[in-house]
Amino acid sequence: MVSILDLQTGKALLDVARGVDFEAGRIWSQPGEDITGKVAQTGRPLAFANLGDETLFLDRTGARKTLNRDELAFLCVPIFYQERLVGVLSADKLAHQVDDLDREVEILVAVAELLGKVVHFRVVEEENRRLRRMLAEARRPKTSIIGRSKIIQDVLLLIDQVADTNTTVLTRPRWFQPSQRFWDDAFRKEL
Repeated sequence: MVSILDLQTGKALLDVARGVDFEAGRIWSQPGEDITGKVAQTGRPLAFANLGDETLFLDRTGARKTLNRDELAFLCVPIFYQERLVGVLSADKLAHQVDDLDREVEILVAVAELLGKVVHFRVVEEENRRLRRMLAEARRPKTSIIGRSKIIQDVLLLIDQVADTNTTVLTRPRWFQPSQRFWDDAFRKEL
């Protein structure tokens, strides 16, 4: 599994997981909360020869709920790009296939080094997506007028740029062409 770090919150968001059905952005770890969160927080690898004994393991994906955790080893390493932590790589392995846990961690660290640049680009991509959502929210008209067409949305954005929230905007249909006398009378009423 590959989790990418959210630059703003420090959360590790599960991005890629082989053999696990999940919705992107829905599975995450707070810094220090579980094994992945601990690795994201410290930037140091963690490995467990017997996952059944580990209380930090939360199995948020639910992928191991039908498995005997005593038969699984779990490895989790940080992913760096240009000396900056950008993600976390984790893997399960059958415990009886692990002869040397330190050697397994070394191999996973080497794979994480190869993934660094790609994961960095995914982090940047996610940050750009978050910023675009914030910008879209900021640009969304704050009026109580309901309209879904592109033209109405454009008009509402223009109104929001120049008017405070208490301003009333009146529009007239194209067929309404007031005479000069109409405007003169309206102007006199204002005075």
